[in-house]
Amino acid sequence: MTLKDFKRWLKKNYSYSDLTIINYTSQVNLLHKYYSDFEKLSEKDMVDSAREFVVEKKSDKKRYLDKSIYHRVYAIKKYLEYLGLDINWIDREFRKTVFLSEREHIETITYSQVVQLMDEFELAEERELKILIALMYDTGARIRSLLKLETKNVQEDEGDLLIYITEKRGKKEKKFMSKNTARLLQQFKKDAESKNRKYIFMDKDRPSVYDLNAKYYQIWTKLKNMSRKVLGIDMGVSPHWFRRGGAMEIYKKDKSLIKAQKFLGHTSLDSTRRYLMADAEELRSVITSKKRDW
Repeated sequence: MTLKDFKRWLKKNYSYSDLTIINYTSQVNLLHKYYSDFEKLSEKDMVDSAREFVVEKKSDKKRYLDKSIYHRVYAIKKYLEYLGLDINWIDREFRKTVFLSEREHIETITYSQVVQLMDEFELAEERELKILIALMYDTGARIRSLLKLETKNVQEDEGDLLIYITEKRGKKEKKFMSKNTARLLQQFKKDAESKNRKYIFMDKDRPSVYDLNAKYYQIWTKLKNMSRKVLGIDMGVSPHWFRRGGAMEIYKKDKSLIKAQKFLGHTSLDSTRRYLMADAEELRSVITSKKRDW
C-alpha cells in the first residue's frame, strides 16, 4: 500500500478538498518518516505507533509535527481506517482534548480589535492584509477562498459590490460587504486589472496548492505577530478568528442562527451552533436582558 493508494481511497470515499487530501497525506508521510517500517509492524504495534505519533512531543522530532493537532488526529484516523485498523481509541482519547478545545472553543475577535489591527496594517503599508481582514470579517469567507478570488468575480449589483467565491467542496457562494470594504476592494481590483492579473491577491494566473499554502502561512504569520504586538494576545490571532468574529456580530444583533448560518455558509445548523458557542458571560447578558410575561 502506498500514499498514492491512500490518496485515491480518500478521493473515492470522501468529498474532501484537494488541500485537505494533501494535508492528510503529508501527515501520513511524516508518520512513515517516524517509523520507516510502519506497514511491516503488527496491527497492535501500528496502532501504538500511530498513537505515539499523534501525542509525541520530543524535541528531536518536533520539527516533523504539524502545528495543528486537529489535522494530525483526523489524518491518522483516516489512515488507520484505510488500513482496516482500530480507530475507536482516537475518539475516546482525543474527543475532549482535541475536538472540543479546537473545534468548539474557537477563539474570536471583536469589531474594535479588527479596527485596531487594520489601522496598524495601514501604518505599516500592508494594504493587502487590511483588505483581507475587512473581507473576512464582512463576508465570513475563508482566507483560502479569498486568495482564489478572481477579478471577474467582483461585481456590482444594484449599487452594492459583491463577490462570488468557491468555498469548501466546490460550493459557490455570493457574498456582500460594507461600503468601506467595497471601496478598498475596488482599488485592489483596479490594481490587479492594470497588471492583467487573473486573481486579486495572487500574482500567478495558475497558482498551485503550494503557492496558496505559502501565501496563507505568510498572512497567518503577519497576523499573529501584529496581533501579539497590538492586541496583546500571546497566541496571536489566525485568519479564522475574523470569520467567527463577523458571525458573532451578526448573531448578537438579533440572535438569528439562520442568518449566522447563511453568513458562514454552513450546511448544518448544528455546525453553526457549535461555532457560535457562547461563554457564560455572553449567555448572562442575553438571558438576563430578556423580558418575560410571567
